[in-house]
Amino acid sequence: MAQPNIQEIFSSETTRKILDQVVDHSQVQFRDIRDAQGLDTESTRKTLDHLKDAHLIEEQGAPLEDFSLFYVTAEGLEARRKLR
Repeated sequence: MAQPNIQEIFSSETTRKILDQVVDHSQVQFRDIRDAQGLDTESTRKTLDHLKDAHLIEEQGAPLEDFSLFYVTAEGLEARRKLR
């Protein structure tokens, strides 16, 4: 599988901010990401799915979406390091 284009993934400031939030907190709930970024549920989910598809974060699901946990992967840490 080809490596994701990091510059393309992070062309969105929102995407960068969400990855920073997940990295900075080790793990973070969906609702905390949504609220901190001031996004609606659909936009938050779309951005998180984009990061998951790129293998930069992983999700531990919960019965209620608000309580799903997101955490950074090794690839996510490496991508963040390259962007700084």
